[in-house]
Amino acid sequence: MLGGGPAVVQWTSGREGVDLSNGCGERCRWIAWKRRTRGVVGCVALLSALLSAGCWTETYNRRLEETRRYFEYLAEVNAALQSRHWQEFGIDFRPPKGFEELPAPVGPEADPETPFDRDVLEAFERRDPRQPRHWNPRGYLPGLVGAWRAVLPIDGQEDPRRPCELYILSNYRWWLAREFDAKIEPERFRERAIAALAHLLRIPPPESDKDWEWVDEKLPRGLGYKPKKLWTTITIETELAGRPTDVSIYRYEPGAIQIVLVLAVPQGVDRVNRLYKAFEHALVWMKVDERVPRRRSQSRSIGF
Repeated sequence: MLGGGPAVVQWTSGREGVDLSNGCGERCRWIAWKRRTRGVVGCVALLSALLSAGCWTETYNRRLEETRRYFEYLAEVNAALQSRHWQEFGIDFRPPKGFEELPAPVGPEADPETPFDRDVLEAFERRDPRQPRHWNPRGYLPGLVGAWRAVLPIDGQEDPRRPCELYILSNYRWWLAREFDAKIEPERFRERAIAALAHLLRIPPPESDKDWEWVDEKLPRGLGYKPKKLWTTITIETELAGRPTDVSIYRYEPGAIQIVLVLAVPQGVDRVNRLYKAFEHALVWMKVDERVPRRRSQSRSIGF
């Protein structure tokens, strides 16, 4: 019907003349709107599911890649360091491959009944056969607890007369001797160790840290997979037994324990960067029990 009034919808099957223009029209519009809304909601839900699946896939791939990198890092570490851990004097240390440990003498702390004062301690340290007397017959390394040597090729040839040397110094025994001799100062061990090293290397000892160009290094570099440690280091170019040698000194002081590592590398060693990288891995994986040791209740094994 075309005219000025509203359109009238009539349903004449069974009930003629029934006006459905208001009720059915609104209901049809409501049903149509509901169907459209339901479709939109379904699309939104599908889109959300797809986005969630994409985020989960991205996270999974990222974690998978991180796991791959970690195992590559472990493979690199294991290729550089010995599998056997050196665990003595509160230290857990993996030496670089190629380094052989020098036999250690039995220390005075082995017998808890033996007096252990400053004279006994110094006499033991001076007589230690691992001391680098070929550097300077009149000097010695105080607090020497571990020593290793490696014969590495130099300019393509192995020369046993020019070994790489690695020493670990610690105030561990000084704390043990402190129980018998209050004059021993394990807190000042680092100063004594550096002064003794200067004497061995035949250079003037530093009166303070400012006299030598120490550098602070946090290892591992970058993000890494191990907790960072602050090492203070310096490399000194000198001659040892008539051979040009780079002597790297590393200081680490976790709590009451003070550690000094000394790495002497003759100049000209083949693939020297690989050696220093392996030593850096050893520093990163090194563990130190920072507590004050007790002679009568603690053995030489570490306390981790």
